[in-house]
Amino acid sequence: MAEPVIKDLELLQRRKHIIGSIILSICFVIVSITTFYGVRIFFPIVGSYGKGALNTLPCSFTYLIPLFIFYMALLYVYAKENKSRLKILYILGYVLIALSIFNIVLMTIVYFVLLDGDIFFQTMTPMYPLDVFIINSVYFLVGVACLIYYFLDKKYQLTILIRPRPFFKKDFVLAGFLLPFATYFVGEFFFMFIYFQEGYIDPNWPFMVPVYLSFLLLASLCICYYIYPYIKDNKKDLYQMIVLIVEYALTIILGIWILCGVIINPYLVSQSLQWEFEIGLAAKIPFGLFVNFLFTIPILIVSSVKFFKKTIKKKNEQE
Repeated sequence: MAEPVIKDLELLQRRKHIIGSIILSICFVIVSITTFYGVRIFFPIVGSYGKGALNTLPCSFTYLIPLFIFYMALLYVYAKENKSRLKILYILGYVLIALSIFNIVLMTIVYFVLLDGDIFFQTMTPMYPLDVFIINSVYFLVGVACLIYYFLDKKYQLTILIRPRPFFKKDFVLAGFLLPFATYFVGEFFFMFIYFQEGYIDPNWPFMVPVYLSFLLLASLCICYYIYPYIKDNKKDLYQMIVLIVEYALTIILGIWILCGVIINPYLVSQSLQWEFEIGLAAKIPFGLFVNFLFTIPILIVSSVKFFKKTIKKKNEQE
């Protein structure tokens, strides 16, 4: 039986984009959880001035590597040329092999020297250090696979032609800067559900709600930025205007809500947000509480200026 032929090429591209967006969203959530976990494991090193680094670093690096893989995957998918794709695979392969070997060697030292050969020491994670060995072995194999594909493609031209990417280099530079923060805070948002699972109700919950919702601000901007190139040209201005209005409203409402909570209860951070902003508390400054806004507000201002300049330019051209 012959396969059905989809005549509408635009419909086919839209379906591919929807499927790709779903896969990308799932990967983003997974990477957010691993990034949050890796950073949380790393925090004690900072708080204890480097003590326990040998025991902590391999586990922390293990759970931070998916963020690097995710970023490189974005570069690969939206690469402008096949040559660029192969270069990305080459870099990814060597970096994964180097990091996985480093983690395995370091973890082996920790295993024999500090853990007395206990394969289920269960301090960092429920499966620590076994999970570190297994996950880094997978990273090593993925790195080898990337390099094998790279060298085979150099000989047999396996990579197919791809469409031009809808993004520019500056977009990927911005993504590389924002992704670590966006993924970490989304992971922190999911941490909230652990409280519900344990049946714990924070006495300051009315002021915890805006804090956890603010963790999604950066991620929402990234999503809107990702969707923008796929909006029809005649609707892009309307889409951008709606996004700016909604993001401004959310930022202002959540910011005022949090400030009211801090004013009403000056001990809000120390009582309810010690786990979320541990480094800030160690420095006697809860700067983590407003990190989302320190990134979100400048991005919104720059986007607004560009939008109004573009609108004015179009209006002058029409006249």
